[in-house]
Amino acid sequence: MTVFVSHHSSTAAIAGEVERALADRGVDCWMAPRDVEPGEPFDLAVRRAIERSRALLLLFSAEADRSRHVKRELILADDAGKPIIPLRLEHARPDQLAYHLADTQWIDWIERGEVAMDRVARKARSSERARSSEGERAAPEASRARGLAFSEFRMDLADERLHGPDGPIKLGNKAWRVLRLLIENEGRLLTKDALFESVWDGTIVSESSLTSVIKELRRALGDIRGEPRFIESVYGRGYRFIAPVSAATAEPIESRPPARPAEARG
Repeated sequence: MTVFVSHHSSTAAIAGEVERALADRGVDCWMAPRDVEPGEPFDLAVRRAIERSRALLLLFSAEADRSRHVKRELILADDAGKPIIPLRLEHARPDQLAYHLADTQWIDWIERGEVAMDRVARKARSSERARSSEGERAAPEASRARGLAFSEFRMDLADERLHGPDGPIKLGNKAWRVLRLLIENEGRLLTKDALFESVWDGTIVSESSLTSVIKELRRALGDIRGEPRFIESVYGRGYRFIAPVSAATAEPIESRPPARPAEARG
């Protein structure tokens, strides 16, 4: 797995530190001009490297913000559908690159901590999983469970619908994704950061966005926060799905009108 590292030449030494830290975590780095083959046109090498990479890692600095080369690399990554992972090296805010970084979630490496490198590696891997999942979705439907069941509810994974005892329950896209993630990690604590990264795809949003989604799910499931049957809150950390979950392959039972009383027999 390789990420394209976009940086200003003034941070070349720091780029080397980043490369070594990511190599320890199983992530390779491609950097210009170092990795441009002799005789290969520079612009062509950069474009091909971005297209072949899993993501673009931006080493953000004031110099990088003003660099037209860095800006071109971000445009190429955006055109190629590659996720951009901005790693902040210093206390600086984007100006020239603000448009291209508007929907990304920043990772700070100002203190040069190990946690930041862990997050970069996780983001790179998650982009790889997202790409590979396209093939999984194309797998024959019969080769995998059609849904997941818990209590009186059933999730239809193919149609992305939740069914309750009274029929289908309408959920927003974010609510569906959060519920599925919680259910697929039954019994495990999912931190708020993990949910933001997985469901909001790294977009910077307020914590109230997640709180609103959890409230929507609790209303749909008839869950009570103080006495939860399904979604447990872990104060200051995240959420856990606590009900037993099983695979479901049968079609959901739609709601039916009450049966009429049997006729009296003579």
